Amino acid sequence: MKHRTLEVGQIEVVVEGFFTTHHELRTPTGSLGKVTFPAFSNHGVLQTGDGRELLLRKPKMLSSALELVEGDIVRGRADKMGLFDQRKGIEYDGAVYKLQPEGIFKQGWFLTDNANRVLAEIQPRGAFKQGAVITILGAVDADLIAFAYYLFHVHTQEQAAVTASTASVS
Repeated sequence: MKHRTLEVGQIEVVVEGFFTTHHELRTPTGSLGKVTFPAFSNHGVLQTGDGRELLLRKPKMLSSALELVEGDIVRGRADKMGLFDQRKGIEYDGAVYKLQPEGIFKQGWFLTDNANRVLAEIQPRGAFKQGAVITILGAVDADLIAFAYYLFHVHTQEQAAVTASTASVS
């Protein structure tokens, strides 16, 4: 199975829908695929531009781990690097990566390889806009970019839930 490797460029993630949302990963040359998040669930389905379908899921209810599954094969797995650490360690197709925040007060994230080289940067589109802009800075698999975006999206949703719950308490 041939997977698409991205070298450099920019991907705009455009979000449509209200409860069930569709996140299309658009490049200047076309769509890499679309991630659909069904309403009230913590999983997603990635439909790639070449017709494959991959599942993005949380394998166990009480676990913080997340997976990228193609058919019956777990191609990617990510988990927090520590109890209070926001960084996520990623194992993808046998290689090790990290997804880490840009800084304490910033909202961007970096995808790095095991040598700490930055492969991609994920920035939210804006304060009141859904989606993101992903800048590819090194050779990286397109499915790994979609998985990193899924991790970013889940983190963003969790942070929004925490913010909403603390605002309603006061």
